[in-house]
Amino acid sequence: MNQVINFKHQTSHKSKRFQEFVFVSDSAIKLTPVLSDRFQLDLNSSFLDRAEIGDLITLKQIHAPQNIMRQLQNFKLKPNRRVQIVSRTDTGSVVVKLNNSLIGISKEIAQRIVVTLAGEVK
Repeated sequence: MNQVINFKHQTSHKSKRFQEFVFVSDSAIKLTPVLSDRFQLDLNSSFLDRAEIGDLITLKQIHAPQNIMRQLQNFKLKPNRRVQIVSRTDTGSVVVKLNNSLIGISKEIAQRIVVTLAGEVK
């Protein structure tokens, strides 16, 4: 079952706020404890669920079912796109900032996205 929550918020002239928040999850995806064994990662790569708050990262590869790939592409999340980690839970779900949008990504999906560190903005 796919889950997408979409909240739109109007910006005011005095404060800059995010205009959109979406959360992408798929309860049909099973957690894979050692997904990194399946993929050949280079020394600078990791999975999105391991990124730290404030990191500026570049998405390199996405290994997800087609329905999730389409959803991520609809939100402009695709390889070679840079995003910033805004929030992260202890369980591995993350919230990334892309332009004026916040996109929440469940651990099940985040552990299927290969990223490289592009810098830190902390």
